[in-house]
Amino acid sequence: MMRRAVSAAAAAGLVAVLAAGCSSPQPPTVTTVRQQQGRDAGKALSVGHGIDVAAALPQVRLGLMDDLCDGSGLAAAGLGYFGQELGAGVRLEPEGYSSPAAEAAALAAGRLDAAYIDPVAALAAWQASGGQLQIISGAGAGGAELVAGRRYTRPGQLADTTLAAPPGSSQAAGLKAWLSARGISADAAMPGTSPQAAVAAVTGGHAAAAWEPAPFDAQITAAGGHILAGRARPASAAPTAVLAVRTAFLARHRAWAQALLKAQVRAGLLMDTDPAAGHRAAAAELTALLGRKLPARILTAGFAQIRYTDNPEASSLLAQARQAATAGILKPVRSLGRLVNLDPLNRLLRATGQQPVTG
Repeated sequence: MMRRAVSAAAAAGLVAVLAAGCSSPQPPTVTTVRQQQGRDAGKALSVGHGIDVAAALPQVRLGLMDDLCDGSGLAAAGLGYFGQELGAGVRLEPEGYSSPAAEAAALAAGRLDAAYIDPVAALAAWQASGGQLQIISGAGAGGAELVAGRRYTRPGQLADTTLAAPPGSSQAAGLKAWLSARGISADAAMPGTSPQAAVAAVTGGHAAAAWEPAPFDAQITAAGGHILAGRARPASAAPTAVLAVRTAFLARHRAWAQALLKAQVRAGLLMDTDPAAGHRAAAAELTALLGRKLPARILTAGFAQIRYTDNPEASSLLAQARQAATAGILKPVRSLGRLVNLDPLNRLLRATGQQPVTG
């Protein structure tokens, strides 16, 4: 799915500008971290007098969700783009998450420097941290649906049933708003339920439906489920993933934040010009996070729902914030204040001959 139109000239300019530094050794991605941990079983990589050289390097702690909405981030990790742009003197510490709420808590507490994260979860982290967070880019839009089990073909049938959605997410807020608009009373709380557990609950008949991000919605559909909501075209869909950073990280390490953006834009260009290669890289990293490989047809269906975009679409973010506040997920939100900061992204886009993002 195209994230934006890219001319041949713009693509060439982007490759030329972003290729600088690509020959640098690559700090480990999520995949290589796990492979290294398995091989070394905790042994330090050291030289000289027992000094752990890798551990001594300054680090960037990056959160990644195990779904396809932040596929450009997954692809950038899998292809080593983050490591290439950060350079050999910085260690990438990627951390995978199945729960948007858990990732938001880690970001708010300063256990992460940056994260590809659900927009409502990013807003929750912003509020929890006292505003010490900024969204510096979009990542994905669309790619989430309410899918019911085989027996449920109409919205009214969901009354007084158990439903699932990732706690603290835009899907959870959307589900509550959707139910309220239809006067449907249901138990929408399955606390701590991972997307994989939600899929098993719906397909196994223990829950009536789930509002989940791709590719988990596609798994339920493939098992005979019925899509009840969320079928808006990706071109008009609301954000489902953004890149957020700690304010202190951006202030102290602006070059590192810029490196993350460069890696994402490179991955996005690959998604545009060679979708098969981009999707392959994102799928491989998702496999590493999930610990299992999903069928190709499920991944294809998931990618088809998503528009990968650098634009966080601030107006849609505000609408999501207000919806989440009504659902009791966030405190009331009147404005986004200084949450969205597109200056680093727009400097990069202008340098590569692309149109800046207005939000």
